[in-house]
Amino acid sequence: LFMVVNIAACVYSALSLILVIGNRCDLAVINLDLIILSLLCYANGAAASVFVLGDNVYGNSHKQWEKVCNLFGSYCSHTATSIFSSMSAALLFISLLARAAQRLHRKCL
Repeated sequence: LFMVVNIAACVYSALSLILVIGNRCDLAVINLDLIILSLLCYANGAAASVFVLGDNVYGNSHKQWEKVCNLFGSYCSHTATSIFSSMSAALLFISLLARAAQRLHRKCL
């Protein structure tokens, strides 16, 4: 889910960039931006929760999960990097969304 949502957000961002360059920034694009942003935040939260479960000192004794980082050394570093990158992209997406909304507001006045 995490990877699929990030790929969809990347493809949508490229298409949205083409629309914005063509001065076709309207309310529909902003609504689609909000949908993609909510999916990104959902996927980031889900991935971060799995990462915390794997990085936890004791794991999850109810599910008989041991700490994963001890077994797979690169798991934690790759997962932390991907989650950090995706959250950074979501923050940039928020700033782009705010810029598009501001531009639409000026256009309507």
